Amino acid sequence: MVGVITTMSTAKRYNLAYNYLFEEQSMFNKNILINGSKGRADARVVRDFSKDVCRLAESDKEIPIVKSNYKEDLVPSGSNEE
Repeated sequence: MVGVITTMSTAKRYNLAYNYLFEEQSMFNKNILINGSKGRADARVVRDFSKDVCRLAESDKEIPIVKSNYKEDLVPSGSNEE
């Protein structure tokens, strides 16, 4: 991306990607992602979601802001950033 300076940390991009992609999931998939995997089909949903989050977070694509990302200083829990 020419002329664009990104100062967003990797942790923030992962958080944005997770929240954006989570909002795009069906209620069925959201339930699996929240409550965990109970079988091979559920495990596939979790695995595919995780891959999609990694792909988006590590790409140079702009990640749309969703309601859960509105906090001005978005810092994932467990992060050392301030």
